[in-house]
Amino acid sequence: MIEQNDEFKKKFMKYEFAKERLQNEINILLKEYEYELGYNPVEHTKTRIKTLESAEKKLRKRNYEVTFENLVNHIHDIVGIRIVCSFLSDVYEIANRIQNSKQFKIKNINDAPANA
Repeated sequence: MIEQNDEFKKKFMKYEFAKERLQNEINILLKEYEYELGYNPVEHTKTRIKTLESAEKKLRKRNYEVTFENLVNHIHDIVGIRIVCSFLSDVYEIANRIQNSKQFKIKNINDAPANA
């Protein structure tokens, strides 16, 4: 288990900043999209930071020692965002816009209905 001392909290704070920056950059991109096309197809967005428990579980599953260094080096989804659109075509359009922004790297597109 990773000890959550002051040093850990200071290092982990960068993920909170990354989450805020991600949300801001996505919001700007969506506002630009809305300005250009006259509508915003996004129903809502949600950012999250993976819980430490979940990250530790993932490290164990991958047979890594549970250390902060391994968390940084081997867990690549500590910060994430979910963007929900009503229509599948909008999912691909928004994903394409994000991909073309060169500020982001899309790891996964899930185009399944929310209730699937």
